Amino acid sequence: MLVGSAKMREGLGIGYGRARTLTSTTVAALMSMPVSIRTTVQNTPVGKCANSLTGKHAPHNGKDHCDRFTECLTCPTYVVVGSVKDLHRLFSFQLFLASEIEYMSAPELASWRDHKRELIGLIDRFTTARFARSVVEEAKALAIKTPHPFWAARMRTGSRVTGGFHAG
Repeated sequence: MLVGSAKMREGLGIGYGRARTLTSTTVAALMSMPVSIRTTVQNTPVGKCANSLTGKHAPHNGKDHCDRFTECLTCPTYVVVGSVKDLHRLFSFQLFLASEIEYMSAPELASWRDHKRELIGLIDRFTTARFARSVVEEAKALAIKTPHPFWAARMRTGSRVTGGFHAG
């Protein structure tokens, strides 16, 4: 489990770090995080957010949290923990991206599909480089078998529109 600074994230275009829901073996590491991050990390369908009230895509009104989950990977306040639970969320999002590519087939959406493919590759490169292979494989298998409810619902909505079927 890693804490990443904005400079460290630049190369990968993704944030990563530790969050509140850690095992007892990582409590000391959590305590080494800045207090501002420890007290503000919120769960999201993609992972976690270190500042869902005033982060890059948040409404900035002091009460509503950011809900632009498809933009988490490019947000500087995005956090992902190297746990099966958090990676399950991330790989479920990856499946959602793949399902979107599948049903958004119009020629004018080619650049949009390319962007989604880049995000899919980014997730694979990032998780492979940063987390234990066994954890990545377990989380990916769980996402395929049982996608996170948020992304499963979005995939079902997309499949109803196109008449296709997606897991979840």
